[in-house]
Amino acid sequence: MILDPNNQSEKEYLLYQIISSAELILDELNNGVEITDRNLDQIKLADSILLDIEQELTFNNKPSHLK
Repeated sequence: MILDPNNQSEKEYLLYQIISSAELILDELNNGVEITDRNLDQIKLADSILLDIEQELTFNNKPSHLK
């Protein structure tokens, strides 16, 4: 995926960057790279933060399929 920050909002750009980073980490894991406990803890924290944001957005803005 080619990212063009000129055609995206800052929010969209940052979310695509997060997705891209996750894909790169998955690629490294698939290639046999070991992840440290510290890095795993950071991934867990990032996941928790993103889940909190997603839940807040869902709570505040009913999904369109439920309207």
